[in-house]
Amino acid sequence: MSMEADVISNRRIEPERNDRKKCKLSTYEEKTESSKDESNLLSYDALGIIFSYLPAIDLCHCSQVCKLWRDVATFELSIRKVIIRSGTYEDLIKKHDVNRIFESSIRNKPMLNLVFISKDGVLANLGEDNRAFFGYKKYFPKNCFSVGINVPGLVIENEEYEENKCLSSYFLLPDDPSVHINMINAYLTVSYIFKREKNEYIGSAEYEHEIKSDLSEIFEKGIGGLENPECVILLCIDESYMVRKLNKMNLRGIKSVWGGVVKEIDVIYQHEEVGDDLTWLALIISGKYVKSWSTFLDKNDVNEKDIRSKLLKLKDNLQLYKHTIGLMFSCNGRGAHWYNNRKNVESSIFKSIFPEIPLIGCFGNGEFGNCNVNANPEYNMKRDKIYRQYSTSFMILTYGKIDENLEIDDNN
Repeated sequence: MSMEADVISNRRIEPERNDRKKCKLSTYEEKTESSKDESNLLSYDALGIIFSYLPAIDLCHCSQVCKLWRDVATFELSIRKVIIRSGTYEDLIKKHDVNRIFESSIRNKPMLNLVFISKDGVLANLGEDNRAFFGYKKYFPKNCFSVGINVPGLVIENEEYEENKCLSSYFLLPDDPSVHINMINAYLTVSYIFKREKNEYIGSAEYEHEIKSDLSEIFEKGIGGLENPECVILLCIDESYMVRKLNKMNLRGIKSVWGGVVKEIDVIYQHEEVGDDLTWLALIISGKYVKSWSTFLDKNDVNEKDIRSKLLKLKDNLQLYKHTIGLMFSCNGRGAHWYNNRKNVESSIFKSIFPEIPLIGCFGNGEFGNCNVNANPEYNMKRDKIYRQYSTSFMILTYGKIDENLEIDDNN
């Protein structure tokens, strides 16, 4: 409401019968009624421009004002893309606003948050907690899986930071009602399964020491009736027996796998610790509008021509949906050392072929991956071997139905 309108609504009108009480009541009711209509003074387009500057949590608050605001806020959230960030671990959290938690500053409404923490990129003084990830658990988004992994080096777009001691990064995948994620948190003798779709803990499975156990049954429980399971992010700590067990695991129905061996795995959900120093973790992603493509570079891929050939095959199979991210997990033995001290070879070629797809990842000591680019539509991994060494694993994940009535600028 303009200032002029405020002045008019507060003018004193002299009553014919000098009934000032009735006059004041009438003026108050008029002003109250005007305030109710104030939200409608802004058009849909004007609200859209204003809302484009707001963080996700403020958009959620705005959606409760009225139907128009709800529609604009919902649309604004739906078009926001995947977020990737990098910096020192402390700066990634505190650079937003020290008086507001991290959740209040992020741009999209996330369902999955994966944080890559370089092996020495931890904080010395964290109050009651002495570990970087759990020390900042209150800052992470509440209604999404936040996974922290300790790794020796990072990949961010077309830059590869090998053996980096202070840099960290993360990605935030926007929420989508058509996507479902189940998570398996596993220790040596027990695993826990969480189903994000219904915000519920499915249950646990106790078993003998994993050296003697088949993990396929645990994975079957992790799928938990998911419709169209598409891909899995698989991470484990540096234990040779664990790698062997995971390599034999039956990933029936899964099209793509990505991940590798890291130093540490921790999980936060609903601002609580639900996985502390895990042995292995699986994030199973499914949905009607979810697609993934994966490939890997191995010991035979030693030059740019080899890399480009495999990634171009990946490109030939792509069918992108609303949200897309590229993931890269490379062996410590590759990087610049593999290419005669030339840096950023693999990530730069990926970005030259897929300039519009954000790329993030890390280095590790062993990789999980498969190649499904030449597979028929009915392909599933069954008992394909997924563990590799001196390799680089790539996966492109895309999801979310595109509104056919929405014009999307490919240059953005």
